[in-house]
Amino acid sequence: LWTMDRDGNKILRSAVTGSDHLNHAMEDVSLAGLPHDELYVPYANWYSTDFNAFRVTQHYFDALGRETNTIVRPAKVEGVAIDPNFVYNKGWRTSETTTYPDGTSDCSVRTDMRGVRTVSRSSAYEDRDECQTQVFHPTNLVTPVSTDLSISYRNGATVTQREWNGQWTRNTRLTEYDDSGCRIDIQVTEASDHPAITNSVTLSDFLGRTVATHTPLGVTSNFYDGATMRILATTRTGYPCTENLYDDLGDPVGAVVSGITNRTDVSYATVGGEVWRVTESLACAARSVIRERLTGLSDTLRRHNFKVGANNVTNEMTAVWNESARTITETQTSSLRATPSVRVQKFGRTISETSADGGRNFFFDPYGRVFYTERRPSVTSAWLSETWFGFNDFGDVAEHDAFIAS
Repeated sequence: LWTMDRDGNKILRSAVTGSDHLNHAMEDVSLAGLPHDELYVPYANWYSTDFNAFRVTQHYFDALGRETNTIVRPAKVEGVAIDPNFVYNKGWRTSETTTYPDGTSDCSVRTDMRGVRTVSRSSAYEDRDECQTQVFHPTNLVTPVSTDLSISYRNGATVTQREWNGQWTRNTRLTEYDDSGCRIDIQVTEASDHPAITNSVTLSDFLGRTVATHTPLGVTSNFYDGATMRILATTRTGYPCTENLYDDLGDPVGAVVSGITNRTDVSYATVGGEVWRVTESLACAARSVIRERLTGLSDTLRRHNFKVGANNVTNEMTAVWNESARTITETQTSSLRATPSVRVQKFGRTISETSADGGRNFFFDPYGRVFYTERRPSVTSAWLSETWFGFNDFGDVAEHDAFIAS
């Protein structure tokens, strides 16, 4: 089975009928179509014949449907991962396993590609639920590096605690009610090297709306429009009042702070027989208008926007789909520049950019990561700057080189 979105991203799900609940693979076959470079390769044993490789993620499950193993590796042939034991010996490979030592219980042990072990347990008692997570270093699987514990009391408080290297922090959240029946939410923080601090006390009214929050820094208060949820103004200790603005439909459109208005209004207009969404923004004294085309678009013309900014500076953007190349080309023109800016995307990734500052090309490895770029200050320039990224076995950037070539 496979799916493909509007931009040509193809994901193949490989599995054997009848056993796909035990193992299947997701193959990002579109990644093989990204640009590659004949001069530089992402791995020492990588050749031009390997450029059609792509990322494969294999998933394995137990009989209860719990995922027990995940492997990421490259492949060259679509559907090859239908065999759970297939091997492709180039490119890095990662593996993450999860075991359930107590059978059907909620206890799980997850080991990532670095060997870090995470043990998670969930327990239910008559008055509370507990969830504990312990993290162990690969060289010491007896003493945890850190322990996180979450306790939720039924109809009571919630306590979260973290312990590490003899230190600990604890956060307690609880709810009380005043004599009028209004809710009071309290949050308290404690630490092994500091006494307890009340972080916040939040007061609600009869409708459940937050009317005031008390913290060590002051009080934040909300003022509502009658019995609605619409906040007319918000005050905070040491800060100017914020007055919220709404349109005729009651939707928020902006705010006024210290006499300065920031407002955004959305409307619709018909221009040249096409419907456009018009967004007018006011930030202090600066106004801007953005028109987004809603009709007249097609599978070829994906987007069309037009913006008028401060001092009547205009910017226009169109996004056009090329079916044969499977690319989207975004072209931006501005009244301030004679040369348009062009960005080409493929499968959701930028593969090239050109502007008055020159051009840049991007090259990818089988996992869809940029490993090499080249940039020219102009189309006719005889020299260029190159940037190369080297990845380690964990998929992290381990080397970053930049140099000038001609």
